[in-house]
Amino acid sequence: MSSQLEEVSVPKEYYTVDLPEDYDTVCQIQLRTTTPNKQDAEIFGPCKLPYRSIKKLQKNTEIDDLIIDSYLELLADRFKALFVPVRHYKRLAESRGFDIVVKHLEADEVTDFDYLVFPCNSKCHWSGVFLNFKTKRSYLFDSGVETLSEASYANVFHCIEYVNTKLEWNFDWKEWLEIGDVGAEQKDGTSCGIYFLFNVRRAMEGTFPIHITQEQIHVFRKLILYELLSGKLYEKQMKIDQKDVVEHMHKPEQKILVDEPKDFEDVCDGLYETSAWNSKTGTSKFGKTKMAAADMKSLLPAGWITDAVIDKTAELQFEHFGRNAEIQASFLSKCG
Repeated sequence: MSSQLEEVSVPKEYYTVDLPEDYDTVCQIQLRTTTPNKQDAEIFGPCKLPYRSIKKLQKNTEIDDLIIDSYLELLADRFKALFVPVRHYKRLAESRGFDIVVKHLEADEVTDFDYLVFPCNSKCHWSGVFLNFKTKRSYLFDSGVETLSEASYANVFHCIEYVNTKLEWNFDWKEWLEIGDVGAEQKDGTSCGIYFLFNVRRAMEGTFPIHITQEQIHVFRKLILYELLSGKLYEKQMKIDQKDVVEHMHKPEQKILVDEPKDFEDVCDGLYETSAWNSKTGTSKFGKTKMAAADMKSLLPAGWITDAVIDKTAELQFEHFGRNAEIQASFLSKCG
């Protein structure tokens, strides 16, 4: 099945992170202490971060909740964004978990904001959901290779829907959802949180999607340290003369046209008719995928496709496009 879509120019170059000229000065002054050994509880910078969190910004170290929340707060102040603190994600499984998120967000008028960020931490892996109210797109930012947790994201999706209804936001956010290769992918086992923050920032700046090398992600670690210790974002990082790729990729006037394969009738052998399917038993198997008649019948117009159809389609997409297609089909089936 072929499709026709206007070709979109996506940046191919790799992103280079610049450090401020006063990086060493700011970081050395802020990290000075009166004791020979820095104490974990010692506080640094306007963000009032303890040293036990600051030192997690060293290379090959996983960052913690305080780093994630503090950096998202800097981004929220600069880019008119709302974010849900990490501690609320951890409570989604509780009976009042969704109401806690509602209480956190209810004081803000969502129409005054451009983005909503919902960080997640499952099995020590950082990822998150990103909603762009301007372009009406929502994304899963997960830099891992095989670390997506369907159950974890299902909780977040259900929570967003609950908030959407409870606070009467009335956003058709499920129609915005894109799952797949939408962010930089990590090349190590400890930088998931750094990649998550990188992808969030790039999306807010309108320079997304974009590539970054492992070496440069380590430089971005240093930039996060500088910005948290100085209490402000490094402005030079945001002055990039580049078209908003996300907005350009999803122009309202664009349409995807699906062409029926020329051998459709030969392959389907006239089975795409209600009467033909009604004559088959529910356990009859068809085609190379050996799908049951009951599942194939669900593909008829106005039918509600079954999980078996979703899963088999995901397998075929995975074989052709790679892992992200499988993730997308699987999530859509689990999250309704």
